[in-house]
Amino acid sequence: MIDVGDLAPDALLSAPLLDRDGSAAPLRAHLPPGPALLLFLRHFGCVGCSRQVEQLTPRVWELRDLGVTSVFIGNGRPEHLRGFVERHALADKEVVLLTDPELRAYAALDLERSLWSALRPKALFGQLKAFAAGFRGGRIEGDVEQQGGAALLDDARRIVWLRRAHYTADEVDGSDVVAAAMRLAVARRRQEGGLVL
Repeated sequence: MIDVGDLAPDALLSAPLLDRDGSAAPLRAHLPPGPALLLFLRHFGCVGCSRQVEQLTPRVWELRDLGVTSVFIGNGRPEHLRGFVERHALADKEVVLLTDPELRAYAALDLERSLWSALRPKALFGQLKAFAAGFRGGRIEGDVEQQGGAALLDDARRIVWLRRAHYTADEVDGSDVVAAAMRLAVARRRQEGGLVL
């Protein structure tokens, strides 16, 4: 199983992902040089994913200031991605938005996929909490059994932080992501011989 400290597997970096226009390219072609946060969403109609994006989007600028490119990956069709971008006002955000309908990148990171992970009590409770907080899902726009997660890759595409969701609404904490990005920025600064305060 892939873990922190491992290089991102070729199966991940070569996974064919689609942009909003439906153009396919390997993940590596979508990543500029430097560190990258890969945020994997369940599907584009998921109420928990809506909450996840609303919580993490404000942190994108912090990540950018730390030299990290944010990449949000779902698994529906390109038209689902376009609708998701509109619903969450992501068009002007500094986020690379992609979709992986074949689930290859998800599988390469060993992200959980099962009906139980979508229907277990914790999953249902998490969805109810998101719903009670005002988040609304839509129709299923992707694979309902697929769970999400996140990975922070350094310049060499080594995994320096990893979080796998075990059930629906098992969200990535934005503060954890930013803290991991800060540790990475400090390590990079030290490696360059710079002053770290």
